[in-house]
Amino acid sequence: MLRLDTDADLIKSDEGYRATVYDDATGKPIGPGSTVIGHPTIGWGIRLDGSGLTVPEAQALIDSRLALARGDASQLLGIGAWSLLGSPRRAALTNMAYTMGRERLSEFTDLLAAIRSSDWPGAKAAVLDSKWAIDEAPARARRIADMLLTGNWPAAA
Repeated sequence: MLRLDTDADLIKSDEGYRATVYDDATGKPIGPGSTVIGHPTIGWGIRLDGSGLTVPEAQALIDSRLALARGDASQLLGIGAWSLLGSPRRAALTNMAYTMGRERLSEFTDLLAAIRSSDWPGAKAAVLDSKWAIDEAPARARRIADMLLTGNWPAAA
């Protein structure tokens, strides 16, 4: 039997956990183009409209997601090759894993092969010769490609 002896336990029991955004009025998942009757909600009844997230909540989310992205990037590249990279190049791959996800980053086979062989001009070319760089996030892709080429952090914007 579930014990309900804290306010958090009581709320969790009443709300139920949902890992994806849903309409709290209908219970239906929200996706692109969805009509929302109630409020966009996630987790244990956390409304995403109105006050939004606090800075500590947002920081906790990015910390958690960055850890996942680092893990994905290092596994896709291979731990041996990852361990040879400096911080800027690790950050560049982590950035790609964060923004596009593990599955899509895994499709950058030329990029991963270039990095494994320390072919930095090839790594830059592989990033820039992608739909991501051409159609989706050209400024971000150029910055990431330059980081891979030089092994340096970008200049502050």
